[in-house]
Amino acid sequence: MVLGALRSAGSRGRTLEELSAHEDLAAPLHGAEWLSEALERLEESGFVVRSKGRWLVVEESRFRRGVYRRVQRKLGVVEVEPAAGKGQRLRQLSIRERDRAGARDGDVVLVRRVMGKPEAAPHPLGAVTRVLTRRRERLVALVDGSGSGPPTLRTFDPRLRHDARDADIKPGKVKKLAGHWVAVAGSEGKSGELVGRIEKVLGEQAAPGVDVDVIVHHHEIPADFPDEVLADAAQAAGEEISERPRKGPRRSNLVRTPTVTIDGISAKDFDDAISVSRLPRGGFRLMVHIADVAHYVQLGSALDLEARRRGTSVYFPERVVPMLPPVLSDDVCSLRPDELRYAMTVDMTFDERGRRTGERFFNSLIRSDRRMTYPEVARFLEGDEGVRAELPGELVEMLDVAGELVRLLDQQRWRRGALQFERGGGGSEISIGPDLEVLRREAVSSASQRLIEEFMLVTNETVATVLHADEAARRADELAVTPGVHLYRHHPVPDASDIVEAWSQLVPDDPPLDASLSAEDLLEELARRGRELGREDLAQQLLMRALTRAVYTAASRGHFALALDHYCHFTSPIRRYPDLVMHRRLKELIASRRSQRRGRAPKAPTAGEAGLSPRSAGQLAAELSKLEQRAESAERDLRKWRVVRHLAQRLEEERGAGGRRRGKSSARQRRLEIDGVVTGALDFGLFVQLDGYGVDALLPVDALDDDWYELARSGLEFVGRSSGRRFQLGDRLRLRLREVDEPRRRINVELAD
Repeated sequence: MVLGALRSAGSRGRTLEELSAHEDLAAPLHGAEWLSEALERLEESGFVVRSKGRWLVVEESRFRRGVYRRVQRKLGVVEVEPAAGKGQRLRQLSIRERDRAGARDGDVVLVRRVMGKPEAAPHPLGAVTRVLTRRRERLVALVDGSGSGPPTLRTFDPRLRHDARDADIKPGKVKKLAGHWVAVAGSEGKSGELVGRIEKVLGEQAAPGVDVDVIVHHHEIPADFPDEVLADAAQAAGEEISERPRKGPRRSNLVRTPTVTIDGISAKDFDDAISVSRLPRGGFRLMVHIADVAHYVQLGSALDLEARRRGTSVYFPERVVPMLPPVLSDDVCSLRPDELRYAMTVDMTFDERGRRTGERFFNSLIRSDRRMTYPEVARFLEGDEGVRAELPGELVEMLDVAGELVRLLDQQRWRRGALQFERGGGGSEISIGPDLEVLRREAVSSASQRLIEEFMLVTNETVATVLHADEAARRADELAVTPGVHLYRHHPVPDASDIVEAWSQLVPDDPPLDASLSAEDLLEELARRGRELGREDLAQQLLMRALTRAVYTAASRGHFALALDHYCHFTSPIRRYPDLVMHRRLKELIASRRSQRRGRAPKAPTAGEAGLSPRSAGQLAAELSKLEQRAESAERDLRKWRVVRHLAQRLEEERGAGGRRRGKSSARQRRLEIDGVVTGALDFGLFVQLDGYGVDALLPVDALDDDWYELARSGLEFVGRSSGRRFQLGDRLRLRLREVDEPRRRINVELAD
């Protein structure tokens, strides 16, 4: 209300007296004291500012909210939040060291524009006026005893200063921790040093698995469950599962229906199972059974609030930080083979072309007949007689039908214009273990993963479409019960206009792309030309640059990449909170339809409990989107860190063995070679994604020593001044390791030829 009243005043703003007299904020209704307190809180959060006795929303002032990012030792940027309702693109301001006001990487700050633009700053200059929210008050650091002086604390985040000291622990005690990772509660001192206290010793830096603890603490991911949550989980798990349950909703007994789960080899939490069959009169029936987590996690309970706080499970190669306690995630909720489990079943029918013709939803009781893996199903679909011989006849028949249906669904998907993402990397994926050993896993035939992917996609779409229709009908009916919180998955339509110019600059001999085409048609044309010209990697990189992240939203706004009007996450409630929210909505719909058939009034949704009111749905969606991004960043950071340490070890071993391999230098150098594809360019070099490893390395411009190379105006390629030789986005290069910087987790490469 306060923000609305201020926004309506525009750049003129309002005085406290004018706000008090506003029709929505009349003092007799709210009280002047309430209004003053509300303005102070909004000012502290950076949403409003006070200027010459008048209050303005921040976007109407010379200040902006944003997130500070440190990019160099003495230079940072603030990603400025777009003004509400104005649709402007995110802008960036460069922040010099003297103008950051103590801001640290990730802090939410208030910033203003200042005059000047030094050459080292890539954006207009700004100055931080106030830190609004600290990203973290705790940091992870390595106790570094390598110097001649007392040990220092070297922060894990390479964008922060490395010089640090401990304020509360005596130097002798710190010295004993040399070479250990520690969690530090601290802040920056006047000279930029870290001042704080060591809260927890995570472990010796070379100990296997300590890197996971470092990542978990660095991203502030809650690892341990509070006692109250564990007690809730134990009580929920203690309920007996039987074919005749004494409490809970009515369930369809599907125990004798052939059912399998298909997951990765190391999976422990089995969210989904499938049953597939042919219909007597033609077509297909697909039943997707999803673990009934909502039965065990009651809204507003300690267990529920903890799951919401975590948002998602976080997956590392040899460890999972789960959203739910293991007694639920790995046991009672998990659809393990030969055990009775409660589920929610989405029962769908399809015609001979793979078009959905009907759907039903119900609570169910199932028993999985077999736990299958992606490699096993891949071999089955490829006709491996050994795998087929091991399976009961009813499962062989079911998987054959599943293979037919997934091909039809695949055709429907591409027919409606969904994007197709190509995988690079030469057909293998390299994973680095905790001992820095290489775990090379050949890429499984995509047929098995695509089977489950297609079945889950159509399930998510079906649930989203039906729940959206119900939600819209209820909102249109003034007498209907107000619908509860819905969380949809939204992937925005990209601004593909930059692709047209980039394609013309990078492929000048090809006719220009038609800028008048819709985003869907333009990207389809881009993919076609990439295939025809043998420039698939370039087309793929341009596509990825155009796309933005998918996020959760409270309203259904479509999913561009899947070419769907309505989409949600429903099929993984063990590991994702948004799925659990939609399970509750579907349960309400099932109960409502049952009540209507019996002539009873449907019950009001329980979404108002625990802060989950419809009014807060947008805030919840944004919160869960951020938690998802945190999990992805943690998983990506561990992967990058292990790759860096592994390659540094390789480089050291090869260089150390150089003296013993005289006469074999060419063979030794080939051992350090790797292929990659150019993913970006800045004035100091090219970023290249290394095949198999899935991480970026830098090819510095000074390593291109056969000519003087300059970054083209497009910012997508380097061009040799004399030779005209080009290195551009999407190019595949043969590279050699040049240098690995472990503390900053950077990999430098050079051309192998």
